Amino acid sequence: MIFIYIMLVITGLLVFVIGIDRCFSYIEKYIKRDSYILSTKKKLSVKNDDAIYEWWIKRVKLLIKNAAMVVIVLGMLGIVLELTYKTDKSDKIILDRADYGQDEINYDLNACYEDGSTEEIKVKVSPREYSQNELEAYIDDAFKKGFKIALNENESFDMIQGPLKLVDSIDNNPARLSWELDSDSVFDSNGELLSEITETKLESIRLIVRLQGVEKLQSMDIVIYPEIMTKEEMRSANLVNEISQIDASNKTKKSIAIPKAIKGVRLNKEDEKKNSSYIFLLIIIFIFLLYMKERQDVSNEEKLRKEILISEYPELINKLVLYIGAGNTIKSSFIRISEEEDKSNPLYMELSAMVNEINAGVSEEKCYEKTGKRLKEQCYIRMFNLLLQNLSKGSSFVMTALKNERLKALKAKRDYAKKKGEEASTKLLFPMILLLLVSMIIVMLPALLSFSL
Repeated sequence: MIFIYIMLVITGLLVFVIGIDRCFSYIEKYIKRDSYILSTKKKLSVKNDDAIYEWWIKRVKLLIKNAAMVVIVLGMLGIVLELTYKTDKSDKIILDRADYGQDEINYDLNACYEDGSTEEIKVKVSPREYSQNELEAYIDDAFKKGFKIALNENESFDMIQGPLKLVDSIDNNPARLSWELDSDSVFDSNGELLSEITETKLESIRLIVRLQGVEKLQSMDIVIYPEIMTKEEMRSANLVNEISQIDASNKTKKSIAIPKAIKGVRLNKEDEKKNSSYIFLLIIIFIFLLYMKERQDVSNEEKLRKEILISEYPELINKLVLYIGAGNTIKSSFIRISEEEDKSNPLYMELSAMVNEINAGVSEEKCYEKTGKRLKEQCYIRMFNLLLQNLSKGSSFVMTALKNERLKALKAKRDYAKKKGEEASTKLLFPMILLLLVSMIIVMLPALLSFSL
């Protein structure tokens, strides 16, 4: 996997070495333009299609740059994670050991056989050492309780009339118990009677107690049954046995190092196997989030533009009434308004574009109609329709209509401000609920604690 991560890092670096422009030229014919982003941007801008396409190219190049950086960073993260799991020149796997008196730790390993098959095996790592006195006490206690538990509901080992209970551990005792059964036993490995047994035989069961490298055995006359293992089970048992031998030879160490390959079988820890899939998933998620952020930015820009247009409408109507009432024509009024206002405002950007078109020789009727469609808001469409009627009916009509429109615009502005205030109060509702919950906890918690005491 480390080779794949290195290739990811190299790929990301090549994007910067070759250049973003050249990379874009390679993939331009294979990618589709996002119709949502382009159509939305066209609504927000007075630029022509070529200018909008140039804007789209810049955004795609920025997306390629960000995606390359994500691939480099996550590829390097994958390399670091791979190297973290490769200790002792990558030929050992570290398994931590439990402290004194604690239970052994179970580890899941993935076995990769020479025939290409894989298998998950479970390995147990024993705890650290005890003193000699503690060791002997635990072993004696294990023999007494082990045989007592194995007796189960039977009266004695001389007259077994029910199943045995062969356990591998005892409560409050760290010793490990194992049982040896004769080959023709009438019991299975757990001590249960087998229905297919035709006769009862007196055999001996042997209890082996192992603790801290010490192994002791005691036998008792009993009937047992052998455990028949399949080929696959034998294969797994051989691996577990090899690892157990390594464990037995390193009892005093906090962890043990096992080879990554035993008899041609490759091993790896379960969490190491998952790292590669996580890295690729993160790359996909980050690139997707970059793209969604681009769409969200365009959507937020559209909402902001709409709010600005609505808030600027009453002021625009008021200025038209003042300029036209002072004797200016509609055209000269728009020229003066577009010259004195901030060009970064989307409304005055549209008005400046309209004035430039009129100065270039386009008819006023066509410019007013086109600008009303670009602004899209109903109030602006209504205003430009009034101005179109003025071209045929005269300025006296338009003054009366604009004054009425000014009153409507002021009322609409008040309603809009009221609506925004209601939205703000709604957004504050959730924080207020959180504060209420905190207050309730502060008040009720001491009372609840006093009841529990």
